Amino acid sequence: MIPTQKKNQEELAALREEHGVFQPPNSAPPTPQPPTAPAPQEPREIKSKKRRIHTLRKVELPLAPAYQVQNKTSIPQPRHDIADVAEARRRAAIAEYSTASGDPAAHLKKLAAHPVLLIFAYLPAFLAIYTAWSTFHFITPISLIFVSGLLTAYIFWRKKRSRHHAAILLIILVMTLVFGGIHYAPYFSTYAT
Repeated sequence: MIPTQKKNQEELAALREEHGVFQPPNSAPPTPQPPTAPAPQEPREIKSKKRRIHTLRKVELPLAPAYQVQNKTSIPQPRHDIADVAEARRRAAIAEYSTASGDPAAHLKKLAAHPVLLIFAYLPAFLAIYTAWSTFHFITPISLIFVSGLLTAYIFWRKKRSRHHAAILLIILVMTLVFGGIHYAPYFSTYAT
């Protein structure tokens, strides 16, 4: 039900006490006013507009006695120009990526495999191909494939910018295993009989 008139001081004090909001001790108690009899009202037509309901807002609630305003900030400065913001971001990026040696791409070089590491990974793979088709014993290509496979796994997990080398080495090693197995199949059949 929408109230038709504003509440007097006594009714507001009763509402405050009912909801647990008390007046500060330094404020004077409200002065009692004689009750006024409500005047009979004539029935009104219901309007389609919404009527505003008067409630206790935060502004009307009394403050605690020891309450002080904590947020004493000044008005913020006007926003910077877009060019100033872009320049500040550029300087921050240069400062972040620069190192003691002055090379801004040093962190990218750490993610790439060193050429010596690539040589030590490719050399056993190609030696495994050669020994798979020669007259050497079959354990030699398998040991070379194992060594190259370990280096390939290291390149794949630790050197992210050289993963293409790991993929190429993996293809070489798998093909060497498959075709070397086909090449050595007659030898296995003679050992089995």
